[in-house]
Amino acid sequence: MPSARMQSRKTRAWQSDAEYIADQNANSTWSTFDHGWGDAAARKFVSFGERIDAEGDLFHDDKVADFGGNDGWAAYCFYLHHKIKPLVVDCEPKRLEYAAKHYKLPTLQAFIENMSELPDKSIDWGFTSHTMEHMREPEKALREIARVVKQQCCFVVPLEDLHHARKNHAHAICFTKVGDWAKLLEANGWRVIVKNKAHKYEAHFIAEPA
Repeated sequence: MPSARMQSRKTRAWQSDAEYIADQNANSTWSTFDHGWGDAAARKFVSFGERIDAEGDLFHDDKVADFGGNDGWAAYCFYLHHKIKPLVVDCEPKRLEYAAKHYKLPTLQAFIENMSELPDKSIDWGFTSHTMEHMREPEKALREIARVVKQQCCFVVPLEDLHHARKNHAHAICFTKVGDWAKLLEANGWRVIVKNKAHKYEAHFIAEPA
């Protein structure tokens, strides 16, 4: 059951899955075509891979996933750099079709809150950039990612207030403080390893399943 504080940070509710997907399609940026936004996510994904590789833990047969991976641009950049094709998980079929057709990436159409097609610990490394603020049930989404990820996941999240968040019809929750995102992660199956306020409007976490 969401806490009272979480309820107070809800920005929007949807009446159906179809309405939710329609809003994601209409109001979420396409990573391929918005190069400022898409390239920023891609750099963070590639950098996460570099961090793993520098520690000697990234192998060619590892399974990597981009949760809320949009049209696959960030995952494709990861592939170009690390020669591993990430699985792109998203609920929006048009973006997944683009990822499969243009970047030849494996895809899974699913709500992150319920990725039943993925077995437990079937993904070695996870990445998610500006996805958690879209989750209707963020606690459930975090627990589900923790279920399928074996080693670590990198979370990139916005720091935004209710006024700003409510301007985007694709956003479901918001926090202004790094600590609030950290508490949400730690309460839902994660042990935070790295916590970083990248700038005024964004925070980065690297976490492992608890």
